Amino acid sequence: MENSYQASDKKERINRNKYKKIGNCQFVGLEMEGKMATSKEYHDYILENLQRAGEVTTRKMMGEYCVYFQGKLIGNICDNCLFLKPLDSALRLLPDAERGYPYEGSKTLMIIVDDVENAEQMAELLNAMYEELSVM
Repeated sequence: MENSYQASDKKERINRNKYKKIGNCQFVGLEMEGKMATSKEYHDYILENLQRAGEVTTRKMMGEYCVYFQGKLIGNICDNCLFLKPLDSALRLLPDAERGYPYEGSKTLMIIVDDVENAEQMAELLNAMYEELSVM
């Protein structure tokens, strides 16, 4: 994919230059400092890419989103960043991924995913996480 995010509903292009990169997370608006609610465009970009792996849904909560794969909670989209639960399967498949807290006060250091466009890798990851969550 070229240097732009693609929102699925509107099929509009959002220039990556509008995003400020801090670590592996994207923050909209260069004038913004600190945390902010996830943009609709970034949410749509993540959702569009994850849905290539299967049934992915989100639920909006306080400006951020919980992410579900086949009905199981697998992570969050917070501050324009995708965070996944640190399950053994996810840590095995993404051994070099950075980790971070999705929101202030979080007690779980989660996996930060920065390459959601790799459909094959995301499908393997989400399916492995689903299997692990199914036996918990």
